[in-house]
Amino acid sequence: ASDTGPLHIAAALGTRCVGLYGPMPAERNGPYGDGNISVQAVRFEGTARQRRNAPRFVMSAITTEMVCEACARALRNDVNDGMISDAIAS
Repeated sequence: ASDTGPLHIAAALGTRCVGLYGPMPAERNGPYGDGNISVQAVRFEGTARQRRNAPRFVMSAITTEMVCEACARALRNDVNDGMISDAIAS
């Protein structure tokens, strides 16, 4: 997606990144490499076209607490599996 370009460039340069993901699979679209965290609250199943037209709640389900936790973990270099998720299937 066009909105992840700067994130991928930063990750390629070795900058720790936190990415927020709505309907697209964070495992596939998230930053590669160590020290990066992907945050996703809702797993939206379906075709690429269906995910592009996903309801707004998919992104708005990411809470401020989830983002703050991800940023704190990135700053502490506590990335474990690199994923913060309250993922529920949609």
